[in-house]
Amino acid sequence: RLGLLLRRPQRLVMRVRLMHRRLLVWRLVLLWRRVEGQLLMLCVALLWGSNFPAVKAVIGGGLEPSAAAAARFTVAAAALSPLLGRGEGKLPRELVVGGLECGLWLALGYGAQALALQSCPSTVVAFLASLQVVFVPLLLVAFGGEFTQRLGVAAALCVGGVAFLELGSDPQSLADGSTHFALSDGLG
Repeated sequence: RLGLLLRRPQRLVMRVRLMHRRLLVWRLVLLWRRVEGQLLMLCVALLWGSNFPAVKAVIGGGLEPSAAAAARFTVAAAALSPLLGRGEGKLPRELVVGGLECGLWLALGYGAQALALQSCPSTVVAFLASLQVVFVPLLLVAFGGEFTQRLGVAAALCVGGVAFLELGSDPQSLADGSTHFALSDGLG
C-alpha cells in the first residue's frame, strides 16, 4: 500500500494533509476544553469574590439580612426550577429530605453571614466563610475520619492563602469578626 502511495505522490500529499488537519482539529478541541475549564473557573471565582461585597452593599442600602437572603434564594430557586421537570417521575423521598436539610443549613449560614456583614468588613467575613474549606475536613475527622499529614499541610496552606488574599495587610481585622466565626463559618 505504501508503494502505491509513493507512486502517486498527490495521494500521499492529500493523506498527509488530511492527517495534519485531523491532528490540528484534535489539538484545538483539547485546547478549547482546557481553556473552557479555566474560563469557567474564572467565572466561579468572580461570582464567589463578588458575593460578600454585593451582600454588604445590599444590607448597607437598608434591606434586612433575612429579606436579602430570602431574595437570593428565591431568585436561585426560580432559576433552577426548570431543571425539576427534566427527570422521570417523582423525586426519591431521601433526595427531597436531604435537599431540604441542606437548604436549611445554607439559609442559616447565609443569614448569619448577612448579620456578620452588618458589623464587620466584608474581607473578614469572606475570610471566615472561606475557612469552610478547612472546617469541613476537620469536622469529618472529628466524626471518625483519619487525620493525615497531607490534610494538616493542606489545611495550613488554605488558612494562610485565604488570610493573605482576604485580609491583606491588616491581620488585626480578623479579631474584629471573630465573634461571628461560629455562626458565619459553622453554619455556612
